[in-house]
Amino acid sequence: MGIAVFADKFSGTLSSNEVINEVNKIFKYNNIKASFFPVTDGGEGSTEIFKQYGFKTNENLMLQDFTGKWIPVETLTINKQIYLETSQLIGINNSEINTLDLNSSCIAKIIDNVDVLSMGGSKTNDAGIGLLSKMGIDFLKNDEIIKDPKPRDFELINNVNVNEDFKTLNKKILIDTTIPLLGEKNALKIFGPQKGLKKSEIKRGNFKSKHQLTLFLDGLLHSHMTKFLKKSELMNNWYEIDATNAVVGRLAAIISKILRGKNKTNYTPHMDNGDFV
Repeated sequence: MGIAVFADKFSGTLSSNEVINEVNKIFKYNNIKASFFPVTDGGEGSTEIFKQYGFKTNENLMLQDFTGKWIPVETLTINKQIYLETSQLIGINNSEINTLDLNSSCIAKIIDNVDVLSMGGSKTNDAGIGLLSKMGIDFLKNDEIIKDPKPRDFELINNVNVNEDFKTLNKKILIDTTIPLLGEKNALKIFGPQKGLKKSEIKRGNFKSKHQLTLFLDGLLHSHMTKFLKKSELMNNWYEIDATNAVVGRLAAIISKILRGKNKTNYTPHMDNGDFV
């Protein structure tokens, strides 16, 4: 009977090859013959494992990771497609900085040049919001754009705007889990402790994730129903309102919508398209 051993890494301790070496020592000591194969879940070290199976380097680059540090990044050619191990840029071993102060925006610098991305081994907990902010989606605080949103900023976000130049991508994603973003056993609750988050931060983060997802879906729906304005298309009109016998609170709400342009089908949060009253 032949024995085959397939070994993945132990995050933070041993790589796949190191696991194989340790198991092989025990097998040799006990005169057990076996074949050994390193495997990967798409996390840190996956590039090196793929190269062991004969896949070739496509390109070596110098890019900034999620801390702004310039690091070497390698892409591979796998079945005529370009592969990127994203943990090279946002990996759990890249930095000791609190994950609440990190995001995935740095991936935007290379995402157009690759076909397949593996998402394992990341230290980010931003649900991709950092990356989306570089692809044409604005995350707003009172109509002011937060240029590089990180999880610590999420509670400040109260609106989302999907711009006309929003990039739609057709990429393949390698993942090792189907854990949902929201719900009782969500990704933040499962992986948060591994990334250094406290229970209080995880609890708060779950609320923020649900909040941001709701805003994003609303913004995406709005973008398909509405043509967003350009500065050259702004038009401000005048309204004269007869407030006789009007209920003050209800009138104030109506005037507020007019002033901000929310009464228009082409309302765009960060554009001054409101009218005068």
